[in-house]
Amino acid sequence: CVAVYKHDLSCRCCCCCRYKQTLDLQVQQRQHEKWERLFIERVQYKKVVADRFIMFRDMHLTRNKQLGRLHERLSRELNRQRMDDNDRRLEALKANDFEAYKELLKQTYGPLSDDDRFAEVERFLQETEEYINKLTKKLVQYKAEEQAGEAVQEAITEARMLELSEEEVKARATAAQQEHMASNDLLTQVHTLGGDAQSRFTQLAHNIREKVTRQPAYLKPPKAGKLREYQMVGLEWMVSLYNNKLNGILADEMGLGKTVQ
Repeated sequence: CVAVYKHDLSCRCCCCCRYKQTLDLQVQQRQHEKWERLFIERVQYKKVVADRFIMFRDMHLTRNKQLGRLHERLSRELNRQRMDDNDRRLEALKANDFEAYKELLKQTYGPLSDDDRFAEVERFLQETEEYINKLTKKLVQYKAEEQAGEAVQEAITEARMLELSEEEVKARATAAQQEHMASNDLLTQVHTLGGDAQSRFTQLAHNIREKVTRQPAYLKPPKAGKLREYQMVGLEWMVSLYNNKLNGILADEMGLGKTVQ
């Protein structure tokens, strides 16, 4: 009986060991299948993400190309419109039609108003007005001092011709300078002239005026050509610059004949 019991117990132990091994193998197999499924799912998810990325990238590239072509087309149209506006303004000037030129400017840039869109322009114009006023005062002061210097030189020359002493010469020079500065018309006109700053500056800067009524005789263009009206205006302006000892820049648009002026 003891031998039979021992044999039966050993058999049961072997069966338990084999059953445990079988369970372990099944657990390992299920874990392996689980990790294999996870790996396959991740590979598939990665492929889906890559496909979506490629699809969205192609969509963005296509959209950017379309927007780029749209912007290029709009830019070409805008540049063509600007060139057409410039050509129309140039033709108006060549035809001496200043009213049409002003109207084209108004159509291109719009009239000034109190709207918020023109607040920056209004501020710029105001600052320009103030700057021109300061420039006018400095110009008038310079001209007055120059004229006073000429008066002082005349007084000194006259005093030395009378063979006066140096103290008397200096006294006459000082008196001439003070008298000229006190009676100078330019200093008075700074505060009495009306109009805007630009018109006041023009009147005071070009106080010595020379009217140019005909084309210079030594200018002999081919086919008996003549200067246009606006070219005569520019020529007269540059003559006034010379007579008033001023510097200036003739800044007409291209193609209007600045060289001949």
